[in-house]
Amino acid sequence: MVLSGLAFLFLPRQFHVSVVENVDPRHLSHAAWAFPLYLFLINLPVVPLALWGRLSLPQEDPDLYVLGLALEAGPPLALLAS
Repeated sequence: MVLSGLAFLFLPRQFHVSVVENVDPRHLSHAAWAFPLYLFLINLPVVPLALWGRLSLPQEDPDLYVLGLALEAGPPLALLAS
């Protein structure tokens, strides 16, 4: 989560959106709490999916846990996950 939280410093797109495209300094107060919250929220499912994949699919490559778990659940979910 720390790596994802610091990604905006190292990834050019996030830097461009957060610094270059900021047209009004008043937007910084909103972005100061909204962007870290966004990064936190998109990382919430990582640990549960990793644990679920480890327990359900021990022979599967960890990079494919999301697709493997979706395929186990059925075709509609697999289509959504891909």
